[in-house]
Amino acid sequence: MQADPTDNTKKILTEIGTLLDALSILSVELSCECGIPDRLILPATRVREACAAIDEAVPTLKHLLSSIQARSHEAMPPAAPDETRPD
Repeated sequence: MQADPTDNTKKILTEIGTLLDALSILSVELSCECGIPDRLILPATRVREACAAIDEAVPTLKHLLSSIQARSHEAMPPAAPDETRPD
């Protein structure tokens, strides 16, 4: 018996939602109400953890979106080069 493609899409969308929720939580955790406008002071470990979470989430989201594209057979626009991170 073959899996229902709708079930697979639902699983993918659920995973995307979970990743986006995690990134939203990360954003809140990184916010600071330190009273100094335009400055944010965070411990290095917190910054490294945030970067690692983002570095893990982005490829996962790209993979999930590719899976959806493969199932839908719709053309997706080309991805922009990732120039946000230094080599």
